[in-house]
Amino acid sequence: MSVKKRKEKRMWWIAGIVILGILIFAFFNSQKSKREDLTYIKTVPVSNLEIHTRGNKEAPLKIAEYSDFQCPACQYWFVKVKEAEAQYGDKFQLEFHHLPLRSIHPNAQIAAQAAEAAGRQGKFWEMHDLLFERQKEWSQSFKPESLFKQYAKSLDLDERRFAFDMESDEVKSFVNKQRDEAVASGIELSTPTF
Repeated sequence: MSVKKRKEKRMWWIAGIVILGILIFAFFNSQKSKREDLTYIKTVPVSNLEIHTRGNKEAPLKIAEYSDFQCPACQYWFVKVKEAEAQYGDKFQLEFHHLPLRSIHPNAQIAAQAAEAAGRQGKFWEMHDLLFERQKEWSQSFKPESLFKQYAKSLDLDERRFAFDMESDEVKSFVNKQRDEAVASGIELSTPTF
């Protein structure tokens, strides 16, 4: 092998080792950042995931709603339920269950997760209301998560914790469990169902 070819081969080896070193450094540096983020996220107090109710627990009129945040009919009934809450006051209680119709509403699942992420910080109903009030804004978006993060900021939520919870397996499983329980109980995949 000629001297020129050996030099070229050595240069390729050196370039490969340098690139490999950069990739290894970048990988470990990104892992350190994730560990620091997780450490921070764990410092933000959150509540457990549970079925959300609003109104008087002793109310004679209790309604369980199975809903999809991207569903136009659910948005219509959101207004009607608010009117019923105002009309009946302490005689009314609403229990909310997720039933995202993922096959026809591609953003419904992530919207439910956003509501639950807000709920972990005590603001489920505030996010619930925002999602219905601004449905036209986010429902056709290819990346609704960025809008949901803006909503979280407007609700004074810890944004890093919100983003983490919105994508967490725990929140996804909770939403999926509610959907599965609704289907198993015989509720048709039609929203809203009361």
